[in-house]
Amino acid sequence: MAHVLQEAHWLHETNVADVFFPRCYNPSRELSALVQDFRRSAAVVVLRCFVDRMRNNIATGLTPSPVSQAAAAENQAAAVVSTDKQRNDENNNNNNNDGRQNETYLNLEPVEFCIRACREYVAELEHEDIDMDSDKEISDEEWRSFIDDYDKVLYKIEALDEFSKITASGLEECYSVAQAVLDKLKCLDSQYELNGARNIWIVKPSNLCCGSGIFMTHELKTILRKVESKPKDYYIVQKYIERPFLVYGTKFDIRQWFLVTSTYPMTIWSFKEALLRFSSRPYTHTTYHEAIHLCNTAVQERYDYERRRRKNRYAASSSSSAASSSSTNGGEEQQQQRERDRDLLEPSVRDQGWDCEKLNEYLKSVGYEGEPYYEKIYPKMSQAIVLTMLAAQDFMDRRRCSFELYGADFMIMEDLSVWLIEINTNPRMHPPSSKITQRLYGSVLDSLVKVVMDLSTNPAADTGGFELIYKQIIPETQPYLGPCFFAFGKSMVLNEPVLKKRPGYGGHDGNNGSGSGNSSGSFVPMEPCCGHHGK
Repeated sequence: MAHVLQEAHWLHETNVADVFFPRCYNPSRELSALVQDFRRSAAVVVLRCFVDRMRNNIATGLTPSPVSQAAAAENQAAAVVSTDKQRNDENNNNNNNDGRQNETYLNLEPVEFCIRACREYVAELEHEDIDMDSDKEISDEEWRSFIDDYDKVLYKIEALDEFSKITASGLEECYSVAQAVLDKLKCLDSQYELNGARNIWIVKPSNLCCGSGIFMTHELKTILRKVESKPKDYYIVQKYIERPFLVYGTKFDIRQWFLVTSTYPMTIWSFKEALLRFSSRPYTHTTYHEAIHLCNTAVQERYDYERRRRKNRYAASSSSSAASSSSTNGGEEQQQQRERDRDLLEPSVRDQGWDCEKLNEYLKSVGYEGEPYYEKIYPKMSQAIVLTMLAAQDFMDRRRCSFELYGADFMIMEDLSVWLIEINTNPRMHPPSSKITQRLYGSVLDSLVKVVMDLSTNPAADTGGFELIYKQIIPETQPYLGPCFFAFGKSMVLNEPVLKKRPGYGGHDGNNGSGSGNSSGSFVPMEPCCGHHGK
């Protein structure tokens, strides 16, 4: 999927075939592109964090307001320069005012570096980098230094409210220019919102399922180390969606089943009801625990079992503590364990059996108009499926009387944009993990039989929960599918004697030499012809 979707934009058709998918890389073949993307994303994250923190401080009155809009427009064209003398003077003044040492000094060099990197990226998106002087480009050494200090830079920016007494013009100027650069980048980069607050990437094995072998990280060196330890083409690296739409603070994805009954012409059926898969713990990006970030049923089932074990343990410990109360250290430890178990036993969205109808009602309750799921989300999922399968059509076997059931996984963002995460060729259909899956698994399989078996003999047959979302129109001039002719041959015998009709048998009387007209005549051998015959 990561490969075929790179050229999918050529097959785009409004309201028919369209797809949003997080950028993906095969590190075995696209390592340099991955490294470049990772670095730029890190620069964008730092700049966004800086702007958000400054905006928040301005709103709360902790930081002086930036320069006027007219001055900010002029600053967009000028480079951000803060001399060492200015910084030293500001640092000394702050030290004299409140007695703090280096804690009051914010080094703006990383912010200025990120502004420079984002401007370079904007120039590339606008194709202005063709005539750019290569000496002005950021070197690999500068990038490595920035990435090595990435966590420290983020930490200092997140603590920007501690520098509320800084009145340097350099800070204000950085804020104005950074905001202008990000606004321009937001208009040019269609995946700007995926960058989030940590530059998190998710690494997946290309041929495994059920969430096996997946890990997340915001460290480039971790990705490279893992990739180097595995065979070629083992991993796919994908940008993680850090700001998904949440239901009561919980992450979820959507499993959409679809059926392909013909690859040429491409014929696609989509199941009308999708499966909502929730994580079992509230969403946060401060930790990368799989119970928070991976919505795979096989992964979350492990934590369902854990919750049941904790529930039994909590009930047993509560009954024992009621029978005998103890003030010893052991009793205190048991009480702390019971409190931890109780916190994890709080009801989660996953336990409430959400379906598409319930999600639609929730979306309306939080302010989305109309029927958000049925009018916006489901059509976008169908369009993404169509475009993906059309992009993969040339790589699929063209044979009759066959079908394939797929499971496409989607995530949505707060603007209800739908993002295709992956497509599974062997979606899990057994065993059911809940009442919802027990109902949906059976319905999908029953409907599949109706489409594959009944519809072939009865065009008006019921198709169950599947609906036809796309059938390719075959052009009059069909593509070349290979030769379509048969060749029959007979072995040749060298020096085979030539047969000659006998005199009197040839049908001079009009009835082929006999009264019945069915005689084929008889032949006698003749001398073989040779090069000197007749001389």
